[in-house]
Amino acid sequence: AFSSALEATFQGKVSALQNEIDDAISKAEENAKTKTEEVKKMEAVVAALQQDFARESEQKEAALKGKGSLESTLQSQIEQLKKANTDIENARAKAQKEVEAKADE
Repeated sequence: AFSSALEATFQGKVSALQNEIDDAISKAEENAKTKTEEVKKMEAVVAALQQDFARESEQKEAALKGKGSLESTLQSQIEQLKKANTDIENARAKAQKEVEAKADE
């Protein structure tokens, strides 16, 4: 009787340990699943940030190209205005000389 009582106690402890092990495995699996979902969410956030960065980089590059083109256009217009100004000054000087020449006649 003592042996069967001992065996029953032993079986009870083994069964309790097995239940604890099963619970621990179940919790670990649930935790792993949760962590995997969190990692997937974080990967999605990182991917979105990388896309934003790439888009902003492209926009910045396009803006710099646009700025360079605008500066080039403005420089060209400035040169044209300088030339026009020089032409006007030359025309004025020529007209002044013609007026003076007519006055001397």
